[in-house]
Amino acid sequence: GYKIDRGDEHDLFLLFTRTKEVPDYMANYNGILFPKMAFEGLEKRHGDDRFVFARTAYDKGRQYTALWNGDTGGWKGLQESIKHGLRSGSINFPMWGTDTGGYKKTDEKLFARWMHFSVYSPMMEVLIGPDRTPWYDFKPAYLDAIRKAAVTRHDLIPYLRSMLYQATQTGMPVMRQMNFEFPADEALADVATQYMYGSELLVSPVTSEGAEKQTVLLRPVAGSSIMTRSGLTRASRPRSRSRCVRGFRIFRSSPARARSFPGGTSPASATAGPRIGRPS
Repeated sequence: GYKIDRGDEHDLFLLFTRTKEVPDYMANYNGILFPKMAFEGLEKRHGDDRFVFARTAYDKGRQYTALWNGDTGGWKGLQESIKHGLRSGSINFPMWGTDTGGYKKTDEKLFARWMHFSVYSPMMEVLIGPDRTPWYDFKPAYLDAIRKAAVTRHDLIPYLRSMLYQATQTGMPVMRQMNFEFPADEALADVATQYMYGSELLVSPVTSEGAEKQTVLLRPVAGSSIMTRSGLTRASRPRSRSRCVRGFRIFRSSPARARSFPGGTSPASATAGPRIGRPS
């Protein structure tokens, strides 16, 4: 497959056309033609065994390529990446990911937090290199957290494949804004710090350096369970509105909670381990 980086800048048009300005329609059209070229070349050589992801695509380009969010970095980049993923899913680009750890300079704390976010992204890409290769450069505790995150991602593959298939059939993204699942709840209309990962998992990534507590909006439904460090807590009745649970202590584990419904179950791999903590 191909990871398409660059190729979308106006500077390229300046080089070949000698014009200072490029109409938007031409730049947008290039966001279709470039991934189409890569897709068709791979298809001709490898048939269905091909994959393309690009940092830029436009409209009809979604039939040829997945997306990654470009050169973001730092804690601010991690925060913005959540918004980018939700936005991409809402305009029907469900296959999306980031450079885990950020494109710019990183450290073991940021890398580990970003890894947890990448576990619950549609596409997981781990960017390693000088001073950012976990098994060479990070302390054992952070390497262990990253390894456990990778194992969790592996266990979630069947669930992710199901949610991606659903996206191809219905347009419902894998990374879902909270109001996609709970449209009647006004408290969730403008939330960009947490999201649903498919229909069953609520994810609230830790995106602040040195954070020890996290605020999460929970909306229990009848028969649902909330995973805490001490075990499962049964929600007694459905609520018409979300409640804000403040002061969740953050542990070194993946930032997700399983949701189950009457007559339905959550993935076993999700209910067995992922959690972010307990109310203080």
